[in-house]
Amino acid sequence: SSYQGAQSNGNLCSRGSQDGHGGRAIEHREEMRQIAKEVVQELAPQIAAQIYNEALQRLVGALQYDIETIVSVSNLSLYYKEKSKEKIIAQNINFSIKKGEILGLLGRSGCGKSTLSRVLTGLAKNYHGNILSDISEKQGIQMVFQDPYSSLNQSKTIGFLLSEPLKNKGGYSKSEIKKEVLQILDKVGLGEEYYRRYPDELSGGQRQRVSIGIALISKPQLIVADEPVS
Repeated sequence: SSYQGAQSNGNLCSRGSQDGHGGRAIEHREEMRQIAKEVVQELAPQIAAQIYNEALQRLVGALQYDIETIVSVSNLSLYYKEKSKEKIIAQNINFSIKKGEILGLLGRSGCGKSTLSRVLTGLAKNYHGNILSDISEKQGIQMVFQDPYSSLNQSKTIGFLLSEPLKNKGGYSKSEIKKEVLQILDKVGLGEEYYRRYPDELSGGQRQRVSIGIALISKPQLIVADEPVS
């Protein structure tokens, strides 16, 4: 209504000037200025609030990005020792992994992919650089090794191997551990009958399913899969 009034006053102002009523035109002009001032005063807080909310959302988004980053690697160099000398495998490695994200690492054979995997999981210390992690020690990182023949203890049953991560994590009774183990056997496509079997009784694909089950059963925050498509 204020806008319509301003339009109407503007028309009157125009006509008044044309008719030679200068005083009336000035009066209407002042009315228009007052209306404009009232509109600005009314809308300014709303505009300011909108700008503030948008800025706050951007800030929260930036903070959320940092919070969701669970692993950050910077200026990382991998090496192995040969006659007490360090031989660099790879250098200047930089990346970050956020919660729920899948990161694929590509490279030729022998370039250090498996070494980096072992470094991330804490199985190897042959590196220089920075690894920052928000992963809790209790949940931790689990790894699926590329060779299920060498990564599984041949003298232990499948049920024992699958229960080890839960024993290390703690907080489970024997009955709860067995229940979790049977559930994970089902999830990886193996049945309850595999609970008392040994790794040498399984095929290569079945052993790999057990390795995946071992990585999944403790519900880790990060899983490292070495050569996942092999």
